[in-house]
Amino acid sequence: MLFGQRILLTWAGTDVARSSTGIFPVIVWSSALLALNVTGTYSLLAFGQVRIVTWVNLAAGATMLLLMMWLLPRFGAYGLALARLGYGSITLLLYLPLAFQLSKTPTAYMPMPAGNAICEEA
Repeated sequence: MLFGQRILLTWAGTDVARSSTGIFPVIVWSSALLALNVTGTYSLLAFGQVRIVTWVNLAAGATMLLLMMWLLPRFGAYGLALARLGYGSITLLLYLPLAFQLSKTPTAYMPMPAGNAICEEA
């Protein structure tokens, strides 16, 4: 977000940089939200929860498409960016079943009492 305008100006020219001023922050934030769900997605897949990941992504995609149809005529490209922001927000819901899964999974470590040495001397 700090250098996006300058990069667009260099890469695509003045017209594109000027026209993207309002939409660029929304695109950056939607990408950030999508990046946040990567850990949750792969964690759920590791636990074998493929259906949950699939259904949340299908629901988010369907919601994004509906938002696009509703927001595009009203706001143009800015509306499309807002719809993508909605997709990223919905995919964060993956952390709810992940939190439930982690709460019922036993821990694989045994805590050491304070003051005990971790390694024994040979």
